[in-house]
Amino acid sequence: MALNLSVENVVDSENGYWAELTLEPAKKASPPQNIKKARSPLKEKTENNTFERVKSADAKRSSLLGEKVQKTKEHNQKVEEVHKESKEQYQKRIEGINTNLTEKIKKAEQIHNEQLEEKKRKASKCIDSSKKLDVRKKFESAWQSKQEKLEKAEEHRKEQERQIRLNNEQKHQRFLANKEKNIKATPQDCS
Repeated sequence: MALNLSVENVVDSENGYWAELTLEPAKKASPPQNIKKARSPLKEKTENNTFERVKSADAKRSSLLGEKVQKTKEHNQKVEEVHKESKEQYQKRIEGINTNLTEKIKKAEQIHNEQLEEKKRKASKCIDSSKKLDVRKKFESAWQSKQEKLEKAEEHRKEQERQIRLNNEQKHQRFLANKEKNIKATPQDCS
């Protein structure tokens, strides 16, 4: 027979503790009235649940990755469009500069030739037949010296044009390098 023990009235004194112990017969446990049907083992339930959770997590991960890939593609397309537009504008600007330079050079040469022809005509009118030979020699030497100066000026112009092209090419290369760095940096920023 089982007994239940209960402790009541604990008092602390100099000699120790005083307590009142009560022993009572144990109550009989009554069987539960609503017994449900036994569940399947927890392992099976957790395995199925885990499998479903892994499946849903995988689906969610793939959808998030798909969204990121789509955003990255859209961003890259925009960057390519902007790059193409800037490249086209740069090419148009270079072509415009080249055409302007060639037109200005042609005009300058034409004006210079016209001025020289005018000087020739004036000089030929003023010179007597006896002095024509001396003047012609002086004029030819002046003509040759001016032609040499023109050739030197033309060489100098070509050298400057070459330098400008080299500088523009270097600037374009730096621009492209910076553009590529920015393009590489931007997909990491898009999250």
